[in-house]
Amino acid sequence: YNNLGWTYADLKRYDDALKLFEKDFRYRTDKNAKSQANVARWSMAKMMPMLGRVDEALHIQQELLQEPDRKDNDSEGYTREEIAECLLLLGRNNEAKPFFARAWQLLRNDPWLKQDEPQRLERLKQLGGS
Repeated sequence: YNNLGWTYADLKRYDDALKLFEKDFRYRTDKNAKSQANVARWSMAKMMPMLGRVDEALHIQQELLQEPDRKDNDSEGYTREEIAECLLLLGRNNEAKPFFARAWQLLRNDPWLKQDEPQRLERLKQLGGS
């Protein structure tokens, strides 16, 4: 479900992607795979702003940020980035700034981002005020 969901996301078929991430979440939850269920939930919340569901996405990402497996690692960085993006979409730019800053701190050495999305890292840095 996860891989196909991201294929749909790449095709900008966000509704179809969301449905697959929801299936993945249910599957992982049924299997008691909490960490993988959190990844599926994060993926669901990433699609929601594309469908106009920013408040719901923000709420999910804020809940995920409290999970122990998302502390001081890339997962926390990506979650903080999504919270910041939701806050920006809601016009809450000042609230978004510390989330962008912490996301940049956590993700700035990510080899994949450095190689494939350096402009994304630069954006995190700029919007975080670094």
